[in-house]
Order: sequence, then structure tokens, then C-alpha cells
Amino acid sequence: AIAANATTVVAVGSSGTLPTSSPAVISFLAVISSSYDGTKWFDRPTTINASLAAIAYGGAPANTFVAVGNATDGSSTIVTSVDGVSWSVRYRGPRQTLFGVKQFNGRFLAVGTNVMLSSVDGANWSSIPLTGSPTLSQVAYGAGVYVVAGSPGTLLRSTDGTTWAPRPCGASGWLNDVVFANGRFVAVSSTGELVTSADGLAWTVRTISSLPLSKIIFAGGRFLVPRASGIDYLVSTDGETWSMEQHGSALRLPGMIEFKNRIIAVGEAGSILTQTLPPPPGTSAPIITA
Repeated sequence: AIAANATTVVAVGSSGTLPTSSPAVISFLAVISSSYDGTKWFDRPTTINASLAAIAYGGAPANTFVAVGNATDGSSTIVTSVDGVSWSVRYRGPRQTLFGVKQFNGRFLAVGTNVMLSSVDGANWSSIPLTGSPTLSQVAYGAGVYVVAGSPGTLLRSTDGTTWAPRPCGASGWLNDVVFANGRFVAVSSTGELVTSADGLAWTVRTISSLPLSKIIFAGGRFLVPRASGIDYLVSTDGETWSMEQHGSALRLPGMIEFKNRIIAVGEAGSILTQTLPPPPGTSAPIITA
């Protein structure tokens, strides 16, 4: 996972150790790297027991990075840093894995397994009641509306970020990510589906990939969707018409962000690739280079 402010980009994940004791338990250790230009990276040693699944940077009033995930014992975990270098654990909760976090309108929302948490400063968190037991993956905001994607066909909609209502969308797969850009919400699913909406009420669903889709970002005037193959990703300027491009790596690169006129992609085995923006017209594969 990756996030940035104006001066620093931060990538997070985890390493796992399988002890020889019985029963065997994988012990997580947070892995954090940061860069000031997107090309030279620095590992930030940490003793934080967590597998970090998502990270966001929040501007005023928090002005901090927030990363979420879960600890070895399954407890939900939130860590923060003002500079991407020094990190502190801010929240340990029940055995509810956190999958996504974003800041909108001066407030962070973190979501996961039957959980939604809210914070203004990234340090103090409160729970938002949910109906049922949804697994939620990520949050988006646009046109005065919040949308949360999640477990098969699950989309929640809110106008205040506190009171939520489910919205049917017709998707059969898990909705792994959602963004708002170019006047529309766009979500991607584990079964290669794409669902779109202008208002979060009425949704259109169609299949655009034979492989699972886990992430979507909007950068350089384009929607970018990495595919599970680890070789290619889907590109669209309008969220309707899609083409395929390759990034020159056989590794999965599910994390992408725009930073200082570059697209930075992060993924398996600590891989980090970059692409300079804007891409030349008619550019063909590979357009992302190590």
C-alpha cells in the first residue's frame, strides 16, 4: 500500500515469520519505506507488530500519515506518523482486520471486517455503528456523497459519513476498491467486474477482466487498475472505455499513486516501479520501468 503528501511518499506492508513452535503462528512485523523523490527509498525500521494493508495521508487538521491493518493476534491496528519516518501505534481493537483508510472533509474513515472507525486527528478513534456484518474494503467521496465498497455486491452510501445505507449494484464479486474521479464513482471486484455511478444511488456493472481486480486509482488524468496477473493493468480516461498496458514486471503491483509527476507502483517482494507523467501519446508496453 502507498500514500503521499507534497514532499514524501510512504509504502507499507509486512513481513511474516513462521515459528517452529506448535501450534505454529505467523508473527507479523510492519515494513515501512519512504522516499522524497519516488526513486531513492529508505527503509524505516520498526518493531510494530502489524500487517499493514492500507495507508492514507490526511491534511488539516491532522497532517499525518495513517496506516491500518491487523496484528498477529488478529486485533485491528492503526499506526500514524507525521513524517513517514517515526511511527506510533494509536489503536488496538477487537479481532477485526482493517482493510482501508481515507481522509475526507477533515476526518479519517477506516474500514474492515464488520467495522468502521472515525478520527479527526488519527490518534483518537470512535466506532460508527453498522447494520449487519459487512466486510468493508475502502472509502471514496465525491459529489457530496461517501461510498464504501466491500463484501460481494456490498456498497454503502452516506451523505454525512455517519449514517449509512446499503445500495444494490448487481456485482457478484467482492468489491475491493472504489474511487471518485471525473464525476463518477468507480469500483472494482474480485471477479473482474467494474461498477460505476454518478451519485452512489444507481450503479452500472460490467465485466472488463477475466482476472480479479484489487485496486483502482486516478492519476495523470487516467483510471489505472492493476490485474492479478502481475504483468498488465487496465487504463481508461473516462471509466467507460478501457485498454490494457503492461508495466514490465511479472510481480503483482496492487499499490499505485501519483507523486511528483510520476506514477509509483509497489507490490510483491518489495518491488517499486515508476512511470514519468504524462505518458507519450500512443505509448505501448512497457510504460513503467524499475
